[in-house]
Amino acid sequence: MEKSKSILIVDDHPVVLVGLRALILQDGVYKNVQTAFSLLSARDIINRENIDTAIIDLELSNENGLLLVKLLHHKHPKIKIIVYTMHEEIWTIRQLMDEDVDAIVLKGDDPQELLTALHRIVEGKGYYSQQFFRLINQQNVEQVNLSNRELEVLEHIAEGHSTNAIARELNISNNTVEFHRHNLMSKLQASNVANMVKKAMQMGLAFIKH
Repeated sequence: MEKSKSILIVDDHPVVLVGLRALILQDGVYKNVQTAFSLLSARDIINRENIDTAIIDLELSNENGLLLVKLLHHKHPKIKIIVYTMHEEIWTIRQLMDEDVDAIVLKGDDPQELLTALHRIVEGKGYYSQQFFRLINQQNVEQVNLSNRELEVLEHIAEGHSTNAIARELNISNNTVEFHRHNLMSKLQASNVANMVKKAMQMGLAFIKH
């Protein structure tokens, strides 16, 4: 029989804790749902309970949730981490990308996004909410200065479409497609097309639809 999964929600707003706890229990994947309002109470629960996943707010009154993220990485590396935050600033995005968390969901997202993240983690996968991906996309477009047409071509390349197919879909010539492909590889500093697509996906600039 599979072990019942346990989750810890860390947030300094009681309404958020109650709401998320009810949502997760109703979903049924996690049977044991613990809540904490501070880093201290979170550490106590982690030391006492066998926690599988932690949902962590970045801003906990006068405390920084990233400290708990770092603690889990260092002392409890098997615990999966979901960051649940209202912050959408560029510096926050950069910090989160550096921390290598398992999932990121914004508080402005639909609650279903959080449940999707939980399900993906149970499957052994990671998850970024659609809105967070858009924020990454916006930041990276600004960093590498991709045009709208280059983004369109990149999306088709990531899907594995041929030069002829891309040209027909975008109503441009094959030479123009190749011109954009060359520019994309240069801007993303990629050695080949596969490397370009990999980098683009890591940066949130391209997605493969299934």
